[in-house]
Amino acid sequence: MLNIIGLALNMIGVCLVFYYGPPSRHQDHIPLSFTPPEKKAELDKSNRIIKIFGSLGMLLIFIGFMFQLLGSIDNHRENYSDQNGRGNPDKNDPTEQVAPPPLHPAVPQVIKEPQKQ
Repeated sequence: MLNIIGLALNMIGVCLVFYYGPPSRHQDHIPLSFTPPEKKAELDKSNRIIKIFGSLGMLLIFIGFMFQLLGSIDNHRENYSDQNGRGNPDKNDPTEQVAPPPLHPAVPQVIKEPQKQ
């Protein structure tokens, strides 16, 4: 479940970064000496929106990555404990032999006949 949440956050973050662009410090240092004051205010507002949503997108990508990492660690821990019998008192018998998983039905099984001499 954590993996799915992480993927959803990553998708939202990537869309924000794709649309608004990654946050950049160069936008704040654009020389606007010949720009009228009303246009300058509009550009400042636009740069602020780009910076906010670009930063939010990067943050969502990072949080989504962390959710995926935690989900993967949790999934690995569950699989590892199931294989080794930890966490389940019914599987603590060390003498119990576990049969190997059957081959996939699409894989041909080759059985060698003993050679007669």
